[in-house]
Amino acid sequence: MNRIKKIALGLFILICIILMVSFILIPMPFAAKYTGQMIPTNDGKKLVTLVHLPDGNGPFPTLIIRSPYELPHTPLAGMFPPDLSNVRDEDLGKLGWKEITDAGYALVIQHTRGRVGSEGKALDLTDRTDGLELIKWVKKQNWSNGKVGTCGDSIEAILAMLTNAENPEGLDASFVQIGTPNLINEVLLGPGGALKLEIFFPWAAEQILTADANHFKDMDYGPIDRRIARVQMGLKVQEILSDLENPQNVPAWKHLPLKDYPHFSAALSGWNQMLSAKPNSQVSNYFDASLSTIPTYYVAAWYDVFSPSQLNAFERGEKDSLNQRLLVLNGTHFSAEDPKVWPMKPLLPWFDYHLKGKKSALLDLPRVIFPIANGQDEWYGATTWPPNSANIEKWHLSKTGQLSKTVTSSFSAGIRTYQYNPENPVPTIGGRNLMISHGPLDQQTVRQAQRKDVLSYDSQPLNSPIVAVGHVYGNLSVSSDCPDTDFTIKLLDISPEGTATLVTEGIIRARFKEGLSQESFMKPDEIYPLTLDLGHIAWRFESGHSLGVDVSSSNFPQWDRNLNTNQSLFSSTEKRIANNIIHHGQVNGSFIELPIISDVNALEHLSDFKTNQK
Repeated sequence: MNRIKKIALGLFILICIILMVSFILIPMPFAAKYTGQMIPTNDGKKLVTLVHLPDGNGPFPTLIIRSPYELPHTPLAGMFPPDLSNVRDEDLGKLGWKEITDAGYALVIQHTRGRVGSEGKALDLTDRTDGLELIKWVKKQNWSNGKVGTCGDSIEAILAMLTNAENPEGLDASFVQIGTPNLINEVLLGPGGALKLEIFFPWAAEQILTADANHFKDMDYGPIDRRIARVQMGLKVQEILSDLENPQNVPAWKHLPLKDYPHFSAALSGWNQMLSAKPNSQVSNYFDASLSTIPTYYVAAWYDVFSPSQLNAFERGEKDSLNQRLLVLNGTHFSAEDPKVWPMKPLLPWFDYHLKGKKSALLDLPRVIFPIANGQDEWYGATTWPPNSANIEKWHLSKTGQLSKTVTSSFSAGIRTYQYNPENPVPTIGGRNLMISHGPLDQQTVRQAQRKDVLSYDSQPLNSPIVAVGHVYGNLSVSSDCPDTDFTIKLLDISPEGTATLVTEGIIRARFKEGLSQESFMKPDEIYPLTLDLGHIAWRFESGHSLGVDVSSSNFPQWDRNLNTNQSLFSSTEKRIANNIIHHGQVNGSFIELPIISDVNALEHLSDFKTNQK
C-alpha cells in the first residue's frame, strides 16, 4: 500500500495548498513548469510534446508515450536500477529514458489535453485522433527514420491502445503494460455489467482535481468559479481517500445517485457519459481497442485491475492468429514499479525485432511467460494462452455446503437462501483493485461464518496438489424476489489452519444475464442460469488444502451496489432487500469450471527466470 499512501498523502497536501490560495486574486499555477514543444492538433489545440534523441546524427526509430501525468509514472519494462534508494521521487518517471535513447531510439512524450500545459478538455474523446496526428508528426521529422512504436503503462497503455485501434499506417508495433484495451465493457462495466466503482470513482475524481487550467477554461469556468470548484472537489476527494483500508465506511463512497455526482459531473463531461455508456454506444465503442491488428506485447499482473481484460484480448487475438506476446507479472497494479517483479526486460527486444529488423532479438523468449501466483519464483513458458494442456474440471456446489468433482446423493435438488441488503454490502477485502486493498488476501472475516449474506462451499482436503492455469468460470442457477440483483463468486484456497486466500473472483448483474447489449429482468419463482467470468489465474492448491467457493450479491466498493430494482442504473436512489436463492442438483445445478494442468512438467519450466521477490 506504500504507493497508495503516497498518492493519498500527495493529494492531501495538494488539497491543503488549494484551500489556502483558492481565493487569492492572482492566477493559480495549475500547470507544472514544464517545457516542451507545442504541437498543434487538427482542431487547433496545442499539446506539450517533449523529444529526447539519442547521440548521433540519426535518423532514428521512435517510441511514443502519451500521458496525462507530469512524467510517465512507471518506468517501462522494469528498465531501472535494482537499487532505487538514491533516486528522488520526482525522477522516478524518468527512469528508463536513458536506456531507450542509449539503445538508439528517439523517445517522444506528449501530454494529453487539459494536462501539464496542454490545451483542451481533460478526458475528452480525442485521444485516438491525437495519437494518429502525433505519429504523422513524428514521421515528418528529419530525425525520424519512419519506424514508430507506441508504449505506456496504465492510462498511458490505454492511450497507446486507443491509437493502435485505428490501425494507423506507419505504426509498426506496440508495448503496453498494466492497461486495458476495452475500458468500458471489460473494466468499468464488465464483464458482468456491474460498475467497477473503486477504479472509476477515486481515479476520475483525482484527474479532475489535478486538471490543468486549460481544462477548466474549456469547460467555461471563470477564474472564481474555477477556484470554488477546485475547493469543493478537493474536500470531496479528501473524504474519498480518507480511509482506503475501509472505504465502505466512508459516506462519499455510498452517495447516490452516481450520475450527477456533486461537483465532479459538472467539471468532467465524461463522468455522466461513461455512466450512461451501453455496449455498442459511441462512448463504449470509442474505448474498445480490442480489434487492433498492430503487433503488440502485453504485460499484465495477476492481481491488477486490468489483467482480465488484457488476457481476454490476448485470448481473442490467438483465435485470429495476431502477432502478439504476453508476460504476466506476479503482483498488483503498482507492482510494475518494483524492479524485483521483473524476470526479464522485454521492451527493447520487442522493438528491436519490429523497428530495427533484428530477427534474433526474440529467439530466447517464449510467446507467453507467466508465474504460478502462489509459487516461489516459479516461471513457465507456453506457446499460447490459455495453455493447450489445461483440461476443464467441474467442481459442483452442494445444498449442504460441499464442493466436489463427484456428484453424490448430497447433490440432489435443493436450495440455499440468503438476504442481500444494499445498506449492508459485503466489504471488499483484496482482489484485482486499483486504489483500495488488493491482492490475494484472507477472506475469513467475510465468509458465511461471519456474515448471513454469504454462502460458503468447501471441498475435502486434497490428497495431492492440483494446478489451475487459465480462464476460470462460475455457473450458478439462481432465483430472486427482485427484478434485478447481483451475484458474486470467489474462488478460495483454504489452508489446514483455516486461512481462506482469495484466488480469483467475478460478478454478474442479473439484468445482463443475456449479455451486456440488453437488459432482461428477473421474475419471481423462475430459475435462471448465470455464467460468471472469474478471470485468469495460475495457482497451485497444495496437498492438505481445500478449495472454497463463496457466493453472495455484493463486494463493495470494488463494485457498486445493486439496489435490486428495475430502475435505470446509476440514476436512482430507491433500494430493496433481495431474497436470493442458489439452486443445486444435477438438473438446475451450480458449479465452477477450473482449467487444471494434470502434469505441470508439460509446460516449459523457465528455470533461468528469476526475480528478487521474497
